[in-house]
Amino acid sequence: APDDTVEVSVYFSPEQPILYQDTLQISSTDPAQPQYSIPLEGTGDGGPFNLGYEFWNYQVPDNPSTTFNEYRPLALKSIDDVTGDGYNDVVLATRNYWTICLNGFSSGFASEVWRFSSYISSNSAGGIGNTNDLPPQQRALAVANDLNSDGHHDVVIGTGGGNEHVYALDGTNGNILWQFGTDHPDSFGLGDITSVNVDEDFNGDNINDVIASGSATSGGLDGRRSVYCFDGTNGQIIWQKFLGCFIRMSIPVGDINGNSSLDVIAGTGDGTNNSYSIVAFDGSTTNPIWNFPVGSSTGGGRELVRYPVDGETDDVIAGAYFSPVYRLDGETGTAVWTRSFGSVGFIHEFSLLNDINGDNLKEVLVANATNSFHCLDGATGNTLWSVPLGNYSWSTSAIPDITGDG
Repeated sequence: APDDTVEVSVYFSPEQPILYQDTLQISSTDPAQPQYSIPLEGTGDGGPFNLGYEFWNYQVPDNPSTTFNEYRPLALKSIDDVTGDGYNDVVLATRNYWTICLNGFSSGFASEVWRFSSYISSNSAGGIGNTNDLPPQQRALAVANDLNSDGHHDVVIGTGGGNEHVYALDGTNGNILWQFGTDHPDSFGLGDITSVNVDEDFNGDNINDVIASGSATSGGLDGRRSVYCFDGTNGQIIWQKFLGCFIRMSIPVGDINGNSSLDVIAGTGDGTNNSYSIVAFDGSTTNPIWNFPVGSSTGGGRELVRYPVDGETDDVIAGAYFSPVYRLDGETGTAVWTRSFGSVGFIHEFSLLNDINGDNLKEVLVANATNSFHCLDGATGNTLWSVPLGNYSWSTSAIPDITGDG
């Protein structure tokens, strides 16, 4: 139609740090202008690049659906190449309801691949994770290996606030593959989806399924208060485990009870059942396996990481809201070690670091509110090193060797 417009992004992959020039030819059926030429130019970035070199940056945009525009990133993860340029891309979730995929091969200001908004209405809007919890909300953003069999990774988010959904998004365009929740504007008290995990296949179809935490409302007395397992391909509920309390995180682990099926660990807060605990249950029957109480003074279970042990079943690294950190035996739920950071040790996130002290066990990286960043011995929980930061450490991720020391 006359005066219609379409926005087109044009990328190029320079091989040298020189000026490149070319012409974009646009052909149309308009007899008055069957072809239009647009001159293009761009410059390649040269190297070598020092450690910490900024290849690109990005400013979170306004969300036009709302006047609430807090631009804070809540989660950030890498996703395998979805643009076809051979480089990994980036998925970002923000406080103002965006989930955005960025071109990892950008230069200068990062270019967007797609945006998805979890804003439904003024009463039904929410960013990812637990709306009233401390950041980060990394546990509510997951990258799935491939849910729709198109050869690309996909994205799963859990949202809170007035939204309270699980969304599975096509990794190439951000379109909804499936969703769990209600879009009714009056249904906003069901309980935040505080975590999603897409690490394991529970139904044997060779496509990973989604473990999601549906939390509570009204002091743990109402709301979903359940862990869900969704078929990764279509969102159908494989099972639902009612725990009866706030649930901050749930993750799959290996077979810890010897019945040849995956099992699940959850961290809980206040409620009528299973309160302030780390709980394990069977991933095929949902029958309970063990319950490790951490007590109300700790704020309950908040952060969980599956901890592999050679020749044994998986253990679990668990963090209480206000500290401590525990390593729990996967089979029995008993504490292998406990590491307290005191009353100011709010646990934000864990990651595992490859063995650095020669005992063949991974070490535990702890981001918390002690104004330092910590590395704990995976065998004992003792501090191997800590780095003073002068402020909270919110998130942690182990990366490959960048200093060349092996």
